[in-house]
Amino acid sequence: AAGCGASHSHVTWADSQPREDAPLTPKAAEAPPPSASADPKAFAARYPNPALCEAAARRLQAESRDEGWAGLKACIELTPFTQIRALLSGAWSEDLRVRPEAASLIARVVAQRGGSVSGELQYLQE
Repeated sequence: AAGCGASHSHVTWADSQPREDAPLTPKAAEAPPPSASADPKAFAARYPNPALCEAAARRLQAESRDEGWAGLKACIELTPFTQIRALLSGAWSEDLRVRPEAASLIARVVAQRGGSVSGELQYLQE
């Protein structure tokens, strides 16, 4: 044991053997996460908040409009989604015009925001 003159001592391990690292084993390929349309609950559960869920749905939309829409529906139906501006943004405008369930999703977001229809009209008119 070596010391620095203080009331404690320092221990040196100069004669210890070098550590052998465990051999690296290749990680098994993980299965891709379930799709938003196949498992909406699993899709929504992957994201810690509704805003991240919606952003992930937008990324999916770039690959498949149907998968993106399924992701958005999962975010709205399975999380406390209140981001009306994100919903009404340009990314979803085409889907909101042509999807039959669009009006009910908008109504659900308005309800989750407190249900003030008059307060939400400014967003809906934009």
